[in-house]
Amino acid sequence: MKTDEAAGFSSDQTLTSSDLAGVIQREIAHGRYGIGAALPSEADLRLRYAVGRHTVREAVRRLVEIGLVERRQGAPTRVVALQPRAAYVHSLLSLGELFQYTRETQLEIAENAIVPLDEDDAAFVGATPKSRWLRLLGLRREATVDEVISHTTVLLHARFAPLFAGMRLPQGPLYAVIESATGEVVMEARQEISTGPLPAYAARVLGVQAGVMAIMVTRRYIDISGGIMFASRNWHKAEAFRYAVSLRRDMPS
Repeated sequence: MKTDEAAGFSSDQTLTSSDLAGVIQREIAHGRYGIGAALPSEADLRLRYAVGRHTVREAVRRLVEIGLVERRQGAPTRVVALQPRAAYVHSLLSLGELFQYTRETQLEIAENAIVPLDEDDAAFVGATPKSRWLRLLGLRREATVDEVISHTTVLLHARFAPLFAGMRLPQGPLYAVIESATGEVVMEARQEISTGPLPAYAARVLGVQAGVMAIMVTRRYIDISGGIMFASRNWHKAEAFRYAVSLRRDMPS
């Protein structure tokens, strides 16, 4: 019976994604992979531990979630920390709650075009500068009242462009349009909130003066492979913004 000593599992055992994440976490802690080192490829991990694609991807997702590794589209998964984050996790919204928000609002698209990405947008979606993505510019309203919530810029991978060609009022949330048409599923959404001076293009939509301090909410929607399917930047008036957060405690495994 062959045994992988670093893993502590024999070859006739079936590893779950949690088991595999634990194995890799211990290898990182013991120095097998240092800061900046690339993890083995998905194919190598599947072969080494005799597990399926889903098991590997879910294990890596767990490692991303606890802050040990970082994934970028088209690049190896790299180690960014030797120990997981502290036990308290600042969780913004569940994926279900975020999807509920998009169902209860309406995106109105003013500009719909495939564009080459500048350096900032390329970094935002983890792509190569000048690669071509679909850009939607518009505003988001409350579904039940005539009130503008935000100025919104959405960048979608070019493979989804045919789904939104010429579209002005999507029939449902963007993720739902994509999932229904392609079968590709959003596995994770990453949200960040920051402040900054309101750009002129967003100020016109929100009806306030350019340059005032405003709230920017960015979201990146991740597929099962860890790639970014689409991402958005949303500018909100500071006085009209409410931020709800839940805190949960991760229990030691």
